Amino acid sequence: MDKFSSIFLEPESKKLVYLTSNKIEDITQETLDKKFYKEEVSYIPVFKSIKGQHLGTFSRKKYFLLKLKRKRFNPFEILDDKIHVVDLNDNLFDVLKRLKDSSGLILKINGEHKKFISPRTVSNSFEHYTSKIILIESIEIKIREIIKKYKINFIDSLKIKNQHHKNNNDELKGVDDLTFFDYNLIFNDNWDNLKFLNLVSKSDFLVNLNVVSQYRNDLFHFRNKLDFEEKPFKYLIKYLTY
Repeated sequence: MDKFSSIFLEPESKKLVYLTSNKIEDITQETLDKKFYKEEVSYIPVFKSIKGQHLGTFSRKKYFLLKLKRKRFNPFEILDDKIHVVDLNDNLFDVLKRLKDSSGLILKINGEHKKFISPRTVSNSFEHYTSKIILIESIEIKIREIIKKYKINFIDSLKIKNQHHKNNNDELKGVDDLTFFDYNLIFNDNWDNLKFLNLVSKSDFLVNLNVVSQYRNDLFHFRNKLDFEEKPFKYLIKYLTY
């Protein structure tokens, strides 16, 4: 993915509740009453078909206000004209801008209207994203503490793969410049000197470190391709806590 897309929001988006009709005026009050009561949703979009034209979206709030005012049922009066359709591959920044002026968006996946994006969707998505970042950060902090405490000569370890220079220039890397790829090289090369890890399988440790590195890359590039699990993090934190 070469841009941040609404794929980031898809896991937390709600399954779309909708109606199909050739015309808005064909939706009866009885149909709408039953749908809102059964599904307990705030918005019900109407399409000509699951892949067809979006005719409009009914707002429960507007519908209830209409009833409170005891006005005659008119489907056009309870439409929310700010509910738009976005595609799974649309730019995330653009989607968030559109949501800023709306109560929700319809998410189209592979040509079909599939899910509903609400402000809560965004909040939950970023909450989960942040929790994963914190886990990764906790691993990185512990690794750097160990490198400093044991005064590991990591430059020699990085020279094995010509990874010792900072930003492809002659300046050598400092601890804060190290990456997860670097950590793998460093632990592999200095394993015998890290006595507190004697009871740990070197191969298991490096495999878990590599998994965390893959999670990190998937997360920071918004790829959302890997099933995130806490197990490798718990494993590393357990043995890095000396």
